[in-house]
Amino acid sequence: MFLLQNTTSHTSNHGSEQTEQKIQCLQSLQQNFDIGLIDLLCPFVYALNGVEHDIYYCFEAFMNKILPRFPIGLELNQSVGKLMTLFRSTQIDLYRYFEQEEVEPNDWANPWIRYMLSRELPMNFVCRLYDQYFATDDFDLHYYVCLAILQHFQEELMELDYSEIRLFLRFLPAENMDLEKIIKHAYNIRAYVSTRYLF
Repeated sequence: MFLLQNTTSHTSNHGSEQTEQKIQCLQSLQQNFDIGLIDLLCPFVYALNGVEHDIYYCFEAFMNKILPRFPIGLELNQSVGKLMTLFRSTQIDLYRYFEQEEVEPNDWANPWIRYMLSRELPMNFVCRLYDQYFATDDFDLHYYVCLAILQHFQEELMELDYSEIRLFLRFLPAENMDLEKIIKHAYNIRAYVSTRYLF
């Protein structure tokens, strides 16, 4: 709202058309704003110590990388579908247990893909994952990181009921995770999938 007030207060006859275009653009941004983008942005603010131009350019590069792979909208369903297919192919027991407990993909897989685990993991873990994805230019690894996390917690998850599973997957117990092992295991799962032509 401050931006709108600030823009309209400097209106002149000469620049009124340009100002009107800016207002329309700002209103469009407000309508299309996804609060979850803040979760995706936070690791850059955390890692780059609030240096605004670095944050902006890194976040822009990040979004350009992830949107083709994990788009927002109807295509997101395809990304979630891919994760669920891989889940069923690699961890059938846990997959069936989730079905038995009626744990839906929207309960956990959708936010895991859409927000790249930025809501479920501590900031230092998310920064490490982003670093891995950028360094290797391998954002598709994210599917396998999700699978590695599920496999890591399989025993605990299979002792929980529906509501406990949802809560567990929303706030992953990072103190019980070795992220380097999770990343290594993600590569192993992908190798397993590719050698068996599962996807």
